[in-house]
Amino acid sequence: MTMKRCRECETPLIFGRSIIWTGGGTVAARALPELRLFFIEIDELINLLSYLGELLGTPIDHILMESERPIGRAMVEATLPPLLIRAVRCIPDAFQRFFFARGAFRRIADYARAMGYGSITMIAYEGRRRSLMRVRNPHSIPLIIGDCLGAFQLILGVNMSVEWKRENGTTLIEFRRTEEKPYDVPIPRAPYLEGQAELARCPRCRAPLLLRETFEWDLVNGIITNRRTAYREAFLSVEGINAIFSEMERELGEEIPLVVARRQADLMRERLSRRKLDEEGGLLAVFQEMQLRGMGNPVEVEEIGRQLKVRVENPFNDALVAGRIAGCYEALEGVRSKMSWVSSEDGYVVVGVEPASDG
Repeated sequence: MTMKRCRECETPLIFGRSIIWTGGGTVAARALPELRLFFIEIDELINLLSYLGELLGTPIDHILMESERPIGRAMVEATLPPLLIRAVRCIPDAFQRFFFARGAFRRIADYARAMGYGSITMIAYEGRRRSLMRVRNPHSIPLIIGDCLGAFQLILGVNMSVEWKRENGTTLIEFRRTEEKPYDVPIPRAPYLEGQAELARCPRCRAPLLLRETFEWDLVNGIITNRRTAYREAFLSVEGINAIFSEMERELGEEIPLVVARRQADLMRERLSRRKLDEEGGLLAVFQEMQLRGMGNPVEVEEIGRQLKVRVENPFNDALVAGRIAGCYEALEGVRSKMSWVSSEDGYVVVGVEPASDG
């Protein structure tokens, strides 16, 4: 199967047919509404994850894979017909080589390309015993592995061990059946608040028109490029990124959210400038982009002197939302900021930003 595009807006059809942009500033899978999704720059993601590894003092690949595993299960459940999943799961190993199973994994690979994960090809498949994949242009090898581990669990009903290596500019990933049970990472869930966020829609596929204006898809190589910044992006799971940060907080302590927020603010400030923000509509444009990206719904903005207070409903991650707002503030004001936020279990966060000092 080749991922088709809308004839009107040229966005991959999956974004109009299978994904919902809500009035509350969230993006969700139509078939599994509790699975939230968001767009993020890959360099931004890798920078944040690498920084967490530096804080831990060791690579965090295992945390990324185990945190993403249940997300892989959920994403496959949201994209494949239940009848196909049941059919593949019931096929004995002796017949797993045939088209049902291979067709299911090809379909998953097509969706992965549309999400910006790179190009994934199954080059050896032995059912529940072993699989070998080649990946070109990956957004993150540990996250791809986590998704695949979850897919194998759901479709084949088995757990897999994994090894990978670089070869000729690509990555080879080998999965083998194991009886070892994985660590079941808890998946954070948050309440949803209805909202009035409105994005103009394509009259044909109903995807937001801002998708076409913001992103360009290379569906052969699995790459999403931001038209305005030329940076590569990917479409990830909100619950997956929150599971990763929850695991890091469990490992390193309660100060991790503030550390992450500061890092996010520095990244945003370095990418932006006051001139660029003013040209593109300032903070209001940033807030609309948050809605498009599935990062939340800014509903109240209060400016008193040089102090800024923003209430964001359905934030994808409280610390990262606070860091993004602080980074934009720093680019506009030309100063380093002091930020704080108050999280509510009712589904919103209030972010406060002001100059770090008056001097």
